[in-house]
Amino acid sequence: PAGGAGSLTTSDGVWSFGAAAAGGFLILRNGQSAAGGSAASLEVAQNGHVFADTAFGNWYEWNGSGWTPSAIPSSSDGTALPAGGAGTLRTTDGVWSFGAAAAGGFSILLNGQSATGGLAASLEVAQNGHLFADNASGNWFEWNGSGWAPSASPGVSSDGTVLLAADGSALTTADGVWSFGAVGPGGFSILRNGQSAAGGSATSLEVAQNGHLFADSAFGNWYEWNGSGWSLSAVPPSADGATLLAGDGSALTTADGVWSFGAAAAGGFLILRNGQSAAGGSASSLEVAQNGHLFADTAFGNWYEWSGSGWSPSVIPPSPDGTALPAGSGGTLSTADGVWGFGAAAAGGFSVLLNGQSAAGGSAASPEVAQNGHVFADNAFGNWYEWNGSGWGASADPTITTPPHVAINTPYLHV
Repeated sequence: PAGGAGSLTTSDGVWSFGAAAAGGFLILRNGQSAAGGSAASLEVAQNGHVFADTAFGNWYEWNGSGWTPSAIPSSSDGTALPAGGAGTLRTTDGVWSFGAAAAGGFSILLNGQSATGGLAASLEVAQNGHLFADNASGNWFEWNGSGWAPSASPGVSSDGTVLLAADGSALTTADGVWSFGAVGPGGFSILRNGQSAAGGSATSLEVAQNGHLFADSAFGNWYEWNGSGWSLSAVPPSADGATLLAGDGSALTTADGVWSFGAAAAGGFLILRNGQSAAGGSASSLEVAQNGHLFADTAFGNWYEWSGSGWSPSVIPPSPDGTALPAGSGGTLSTADGVWGFGAAAAGGFSVLLNGQSAAGGSAASPEVAQNGHVFADNAFGNWYEWNGSGWGASADPTITTPPHVAINTPYLHV
């Protein structure tokens, strides 16, 4: 979405937003204006193509050198729509939505008309743009172009996927499709395949620990679905790469407990573990990395790792594969080679810095971590290079695909 600090990456380069403009915000490609285009959002779809949605509701596709008017791109695999909402899904067959309530859930509509009488509790796009329907009895069907064929479940949501109450979407696990219903005592009623899930209610749902479903109630208690009901649970761990900035009011979870921030202190803000001071540590940010370990970055730029009982000095934890850094963002990337950032403007975009010094004279529009911690740089001319330890070797695009509408370096954090 426009106005954020994230970016998307395709074979054409790194895409982000600049200043406000007629169609929303100026679209940037490798840090430069992309043929003067402006939009309210960008989306990667149809095998890595970039689509732009303007503030006027018009869609355009990048053709390599400019913008071509376009239909709305198909919804990405994994996108789900629970019955009863006002949203839609898009595939090559058309626009899918729900109509009136019926015996199998709700009437399925294709381009506003009944889809051969199909009924479902949820719809999902999966397996390269196919449309699947899950009815109120828990049976799945796939649209074959003219009707519905019985089908296995199309797949599951990945670990770390979070669903907030009332956001209108859904999660999928081996147990079914999960969504929210009416207000309940613990937040909102939890629905499984469109029906109450053993009377549970929560404020958020999360997939974790190899596809298990966890619910966080309005009272701060966590529960795990055991196949037929809800069992009390610890908070599921935050995934590697999750970051918590001081003062944002959220938390991270590791095997050592729940981490958050307290009052201002010498190193930034007091670090809290399960609500108590964590050995007196203070920092400006916390990060989960290296298989669930907890790292703290102080206001003085020093890093520490939690040892189980205190803090040990540490190098900066590596940025996970897929992390990109647009020029001018002011951030950094971390790898085994050191800390990467940008310096002054240069021929290929901006000077690439490694530990504050020029990285063999390289310049780029965006470095990216990929292929198990390697650093790739995409210059203003659309050429890619890989750092070989002492210099830059010509490279193909690292082919990291970012899920649409997800801002890189801003993982969802939950309390």
